[in-house]
Amino acid sequence: MESIHERSMVRFVLLSIFTGNIYRLFFYYRLSLDVNTVCEGDGKETESYLIAAILGTVTFGLYFRYWEYKLAQRLRANAPRYGFKIAETGKDILVLSIMSNGYVSGWELIKNMNRFADVYNQRGLAELEEVEVA
Repeated sequence: MESIHERSMVRFVLLSIFTGNIYRLFFYYRLSLDVNTVCEGDGKETESYLIAAILGTVTFGLYFRYWEYKLAQRLRANAPRYGFKIAETGKDILVLSIMSNGYVSGWELIKNMNRFADVYNQRGLAELEEVEVA
């Protein structure tokens, strides 16, 4: 089992600024892979951020907002498998994304994904599969 690394908002913001948002592409690409890992078994798959970035460019950022919405909804649905609840809905993340150009919503996604990483790294996927996804 590969471990899921915790993410840092400070690192995300600084490296995104210093690399002209190239780091942002890498960051969200890895995030989508890790979400697929921690949510494995729920019958869904988060599409690669590279696809979302291309479609987001064509739709002037709208598709990326939708991608974040779906990601947040998937994490929220899988949180009970990990023994916690996520207060923010996909709608909350969508509003935060629009209002903050993705930084506040990104912080919420990082915070929630770090919670998943903690439990996943401690317990592993085998134990988590015993809990049914709602």
